Amino acid sequence: LVNHAPRFRLYEAEPEGEATPAPTPTATPTPASEVDAPEVELIVFTDGTPREVILEWTSALAGVTGWQYRHRAHVLGGGREPWTAWRDIPGSDANTSSYRLSNINDYGRHDIEVRALTTNGPTAPSNIAEGNTPYFESDGIPFLFPFLVVEGDGREWRIQGLDWVVTIPVGMRVIGAGVGISWGSRTLVGLIDFKTGSSLGMDIETGEFVQRNIVTPLDGEESGHDVEDLFDQIVASKREAPLP
Repeated sequence: LVNHAPRFRLYEAEPEGEATPAPTPTATPTPASEVDAPEVELIVFTDGTPREVILEWTSALAGVTGWQYRHRAHVLGGGREPWTAWRDIPGSDANTSSYRLSNINDYGRHDIEVRALTTNGPTAPSNIAEGNTPYFESDGIPFLFPFLVVEGDGREWRIQGLDWVVTIPVGMRVIGAGVGISWGSRTLVGLIDFKTGSSLGMDIETGEFVQRNIVTPLDGEESGHDVEDLFDQIVASKREAPLP
């Protein structure tokens, strides 16, 4: 399985159309509506709640008085709707670093940005993070699709469109991985531990977990959790549940 270790930006949307070279720096002053600020890093994930995604960000900004977000939905054919207006995150302040965005399209993909409000005005937007609201069949079990970031809360997840479901341990974040990855004579799908990039692969024919790759943290990094044990819990939780 491909290692999408989270030390890299996972979900920054690709630019639409052909890439253009970065402009040559000029002495043009920063617009008054955006102050110079360290970059805000945003990720978007789901815990399986219908029509919701969770935004979480980090920054080293000073003088923050609140936060705003905006989003745009993906449409069929690869296009995107226009950005919404910037909207205040209710009750946000300098200590706010997450927000649950509710009442958005079922089974939809969205580009999302956040920005800080400071005593000098709004900052530049964060990276564009892509988020998906969960998809369900009639049994109510959400699908763990490729590239979907999921935070476990004790509920079961269906491995893509297959007949096996697993429980993601509470607080663990995983990324759906693989669309028919060849591994010897087998074809795999699976998941990746968001914190370390470690991967767990399932044979799509038998439902057997046959591949496990544990990524050792780099010098000076601590994973903060026991990936082997978390993977053991996922494997032990697997059960067959044919699609309705």
